[in-house]
Amino acid sequence: MAINSISTNLRGLASIEHLLFDKNTTETIEGFTDIRRKEYLNILGLNLVSKATIYNSKWNTFRTKFIENNSTGINGSINQVINQMYALLEDVKSYKIGQPAGIEKTSVSDRTLLQAQKSEYSLVLIQNNIESIKNIYFGNENGIDDFVSSITKNETLNNKIKIQFETIENTISAFGNSSLKEAIINDKANVKKLYNEVKQLLVLIKTDVASVLSVTITFTDNDGD
Repeated sequence: MAINSISTNLRGLASIEHLLFDKNTTETIEGFTDIRRKEYLNILGLNLVSKATIYNSKWNTFRTKFIENNSTGINGSINQVINQMYALLEDVKSYKIGQPAGIEKTSVSDRTLLQAQKSEYSLVLIQNNIESIKNIYFGNENGIDDFVSSITKNETLNNKIKIQFETIENTISAFGNSSLKEAIINDKANVKKLYNEVKQLLVLIKTDVASVLSVTITFTDNDGD
């Protein structure tokens, strides 16, 4: 597909967001009277569907092998899952909250660094990230929590993590109808709280869960915490 030959910053979700949210509603609708703009948006969407289909096919092919991989080394499935959970939490903490809000790396906020600053869906995306990690940890029937409780013979750590997820969810709810883009200016205290609560969950995964499951964290974080 020709779309794959152009620069990555001209395709993908960021480009779709730019086409749909860069201007106000009236200007956006007027812009799509240009048939080429409309066709470009359609191609971008189809390209995303194509990539999602390819990745889904790859996963279905690899799924059984991944599930049956009981290796205790860094290539083991549990090790990879915990590392990816940690990597996503680090991404949320640093790139999706800390740096845009001027909490991490700099004291100056820069809202253009937000993942979805034009559409103002940044907080929704963070919420979905946290929900996906929670679903992986607790699972539908079997999750990481079952491995933890089978080793520790209690629910102490799992309960700590459950409470931490609830704290993050409540902190996100406290933003009300305010977007993260607005809150960085008007509700700095709650933005800092969200950052700290995500950081606390990250520490629980990196230190406590990794220790219980004898997982080696191979992902390198940004600020050494």
